[in-house]
Amino acid sequence: MTDEEKTIPIRMAKKGDSVMEIMQALQRSETDVRKAIKAFLAMKKNETRGRSPKLRKMMVQRIIRKGSKGDKDASDIRAEVEGSVKVRRVQQILHESKWLNFKKAVTGPAMTQEHKDLRASWAREAITSAEIDWTRVVFYDEKRFNIDRPSGSAYYWSDFCIEELYFPKH
Repeated sequence: MTDEEKTIPIRMAKKGDSVMEIMQALQRSETDVRKAIKAFLAMKKNETRGRSPKLRKMMVQRIIRKGSKGDKDASDIRAEVEGSVKVRRVQQILHESKWLNFKKAVTGPAMTQEHKDLRASWAREAITSAEIDWTRVVFYDEKRFNIDRPSGSAYYWSDFCIEELYFPKH
């Protein structure tokens, strides 16, 4: 079929004519008519509406892959990825991922009951020990400030498939 002939079955199908009626009118086989209609529908289906996305799928996958390692925040990932993507968009992409979770960095594993019991028994022994003169011990509260990076409130993107990361305090 020529390109002009391919438009005729489409127009007739839109009017509501059956494939049999289109075949008789064009004197073409059923296969030719069905192929022409199917090609039109496939072309119509591939039409996209709206503007094309700025980031390609490959770029989004690269951002998710870098985020799943858990050692970088959104600004670090943005710096590594070429292109004009903003930090907020990197955060949105990581948040939309089904297997990444944004969680607070833990400095170490949580203390078990055994750890707590051992600490309490050590404290009881130290209090009753004659080696330490408790009148000469001074207790005070320290507060540490970080100017360059907030170490106490660090967050990271974690992958559900990878074990939880522990970050050192210093």
